Amino acid sequence: LRESLAMLAAEGLDNVFARHARLAAGTRAAVAAWHLSLCARKPHWYSDTVSAIVVPAGFDAAKVIEVAYRRYNLSLGAGLSKVAGKVFRIGHLGDLNELMLLGAIAGAEMAMADIGIPVRLGSGVAAAQGLWAQPAAMTGAPGKVQNFIDVIRSFGVKEMMRTGRIAMVRGTRGHPADAHSESNGHANERAVLN
Repeated sequence: LRESLAMLAAEGLDNVFARHARLAAGTRAAVAAWHLSLCARKPHWYSDTVSAIVVPAGFDAAKVIEVAYRRYNLSLGAGLSKVAGKVFRIGHLGDLNELMLLGAIAGAEMAMADIGIPVRLGSGVAAAQGLWAQPAAMTGAPGKVQNFIDVIRSFGVKEMMRTGRIAMVRGTRGHPADAHSESNGHANERAVLN
């Protein structure tokens, strides 16, 4: 947990959320290039953590998942409850970058093609690459990111600090000894577990 918090602090929460928004936008571009749709029908329901892709009628999303895993060693998520067999999920959260996600997009394309879903190989990869080739500032979701950060700051961190489970310090490495050091003239906030 300490290492995870140190990694988050090193990248900075604003940057983490912007990266997740950017990766999600690339995944959505791939889905559009496949001429498929997301389970979330409207943009305000889109998630920057995972995209659930609806397979065409007559196809089983579980088969996409099975072929992706068996043939390409790629783990895709399954749809649950009412969407079981109708969607597969591509996650874009965590310690992940564009190149890693391109592998998942390519693998999903190949698995879909293997079971007969009419996707043009390379179309999703090209769409994601085209979006990600733009400057990062053009593909992030600053309003959404800021709203999430505000929620965390207003409840999560304050509550954890109140209960003594986390303390915010200033530093560059997240170690108590670094609590007052600065990097490039800017102090970084660090979360250190008590």
